[in-house]
Amino acid sequence: MNIQEAKDQIKSAVRAYLSKDPSGSYEIPRSRQRPILLMGAPGLGKTAIMGQIAAELDIGLVSYTITHHTRQSAIGLPMIDREVYDGTEYTVTRYTMSEIISSVYDAIRDQGKKEGILFIDEINCASETLAPSMLDLLQNKKFGPHRIPDGWILVSAGNPHEFNDSAREFDVATLDRVRMIEVQPDTDVWLRYAMDAGINDAVIYYLKIKPQNLLKIERTVDGRFYVTPRAWEDLSVVLNESEAEGIDEGLDLISQYIRDPEIAAEFARYRDFYRKYRSDVDVRTILSGAHQSVEGMDADGKLAVVTMLIDEINSEASELIGVQNASDPIRKKTDLAHSEFDRHLSNAISFMENNYGNGPETMFLLTGLLSCSSVVLLSTPSNPLYELNDRMLVRGRGRRMQEVGRWQ
Repeated sequence: MNIQEAKDQIKSAVRAYLSKDPSGSYEIPRSRQRPILLMGAPGLGKTAIMGQIAAELDIGLVSYTITHHTRQSAIGLPMIDREVYDGTEYTVTRYTMSEIISSVYDAIRDQGKKEGILFIDEINCASETLAPSMLDLLQNKKFGPHRIPDGWILVSAGNPHEFNDSAREFDVATLDRVRMIEVQPDTDVWLRYAMDAGINDAVIYYLKIKPQNLLKIERTVDGRFYVTPRAWEDLSVVLNESEAEGIDEGLDLISQYIRDPEIAAEFARYRDFYRKYRSDVDVRTILSGAHQSVEGMDADGKLAVVTMLIDEINSEASELIGVQNASDPIRKKTDLAHSEFDRHLSNAISFMENNYGNGPETMFLLTGLLSCSSVVLLSTPSNPLYELNDRMLVRGRGRRMQEVGRWQ
């Protein structure tokens, strides 16, 4: 499943595990609350969705990467204690509380959240000395003698062996005690996230054309080459900042993030194409409703225009949302800006339909805008975006009816 589906699955599981009966006891007893094991390639967003889930469910979150820990910090330090058995005093070994378990209690105290998620990342990459403890954690929800507090759900994540040489395979006895979720890369899902997250529009443009290059990890005789969603996002942050500062970064910078020479060089070329299209087509002219010629433009150019329109409209919507949230007293100014936004949106849609009809370019504009939360928040049933959505749905049904008619 993709990362969005994985998020939905984990969120549903956490809800179920925290559901209580009328007496206040958990509907699913602790012994039946299987830990969740999220497996997938690096950079897919496994860690990011945990913060989103905790925020959306209003519960606590404690997150650890287990490869950063020694056996002592994870389990606790031994200490000498005394105990009396059958009238005889003995010296015994106890353990201080695990740093990880104590952090959960700290979160309960500091965050005021009695329920939450304990997220352990890279669980199958722990050191040899910690490996038995990781199995004990998954099987019994405890580090050493100290249990995870009731109401805190254990979620872990790891990378398959082909992506990490230090990764281990769990035995069947352990896997039979966890709820396994395997995550696969999905470029369409990532692009929907990217459009709403301020990802550099050249990156969005390139991955729309080359979706297979969102994630690629391979070994050759020349070494290991790789590119991940995390790398694209980190590169995007640097490109956005460089462009804001007027700095023209090239292949040297791109190659520091995109560790596949062919993909890095290809992206650099497409980024140059995209910047050329951006200089040739004035998006603000389109949004104003004035004529802008795009005759003779190839498929890559058409896609560039749509990407630019989505980026400009989303930026305008995000700025307007910020004004609304920050300055209620200037409602009249906000209303004027909202009307202008609707006009710009309507002009963009008219431009697309006049030039491309109901083709894939117009559909890309629609799906792209529907992925931008600020645009959706500003839209109402009478808004141009909703009207375009209705028209595309009607047209889609019409096409399907024609296709059925031809085959009957």
